[in-house]
Amino acid sequence: MVTKLTKYRKPISGINEPRSLAGYWDIAYDNFENKKYKESLFGVFNYINPSLLNDVDTDRETIKISQQHGSATINITIKDNTFKVIVPFLKINKANIVPLMRKVAEVNFHPLMLTQIILQKKALWFHFATTLDLCQPNKIYDILREICLYADNFDDEFIEKYKATFFNKPKVTPLTLDEQDTVWAHFTEISDEYKKYMGYFEKKRWPGSEWDIIVLTLLNIANMPCVNGTLRSDLDEYIYNMFNGETDFAYRLDKGKKYLNGLLGDLDRDKIFKDLYHAEKFISLKYRSSVNILQKEFEAHKQRIYAEINSDSYFDAAFSLQVLFAKILYDYNLEENHERIICNTMAKAGGKETDEATAIMKQTFDNFLQGTIETEGSEKKGFFSKLFG
Repeated sequence: MVTKLTKYRKPISGINEPRSLAGYWDIAYDNFENKKYKESLFGVFNYINPSLLNDVDTDRETIKISQQHGSATINITIKDNTFKVIVPFLKINKANIVPLMRKVAEVNFHPLMLTQIILQKKALWFHFATTLDLCQPNKIYDILREICLYADNFDDEFIEKYKATFFNKPKVTPLTLDEQDTVWAHFTEISDEYKKYMGYFEKKRWPGSEWDIIVLTLLNIANMPCVNGTLRSDLDEYIYNMFNGETDFAYRLDKGKKYLNGLLGDLDRDKIFKDLYHAEKFISLKYRSSVNILQKEFEAHKQRIYAEINSDSYFDAAFSLQVLFAKILYDYNLEENHERIICNTMAKAGGKETDEATAIMKQTFDNFLQGTIETEGSEKKGFFSKLFG
């Protein structure tokens, strides 16, 4: 009989993972409102990834920034009141041109909303340009995220299906031997827990709980920063499908089971480690976060979770809270303090009886809900104290 919540293990940290500091976002907005457009852009860059402006002379008339993200090199130029982004994507010298360009036209229509892929010198490039007075912070953030997101999503597909080739190979750092051992132990633990809980839920014929363990397993793997390549793309696809309420529930359940049974049924270390490495990133592809954004996210789940708790359905409540916290880690580029609090809460609740686990997670849930999360576990640090210690 299963009476305890699944365990949680914090994954190994990524190398130079871009992490947001909300104070830079406020600086970017204030400068834009005061028509200090270059300074506003610098605030956005610092919010996205503070290392972007390292060794960049921001007093020059022409400012150039170049940083790799996966296989794409993000080249930004600020000159003569113009903001421009040029990103070499893929070479198409030996590609199947007609179906490839048909696909590019489709991608330019959707999902791309702000940027376009253009053909230039037998290569595909992401391109965007505008005047500085139109560089509203939200817009610039979304443009840069869109380029990095879809360069990541489509490079492997265009290479495998249409015979395009990398313009630049991804800049990666292999896992150390110690990291490999730690990650493999993590995978093994996730696999064992999935099989144990799924077997029990299937016997009990609890489809809602089956959904919980599928989603938790997908999220816990996807939340490892070292997961990249085809494995990352597959996980993103199945996570999206599992949360897609417009698709039949039984169909989602069946697809999720089949995928995880194939991935974890007979763990192949060599196959999995092919997609495990540290990749250089320009921007976190997760959504930006703040206390207010997270407060609204938790508010959306308040009625359902409180109903489960008030009816003493601690088993359901514990899994609901654990799924919610795992999804927050997956969706949002959290400030360091918020990530630490959520991970510590999940680790403390993991493996406990579900009534005890629910009480532990509810405290953190309530603090996010009330906007008092900054005071949990440590003294609140201001923006400049975070920057300078």
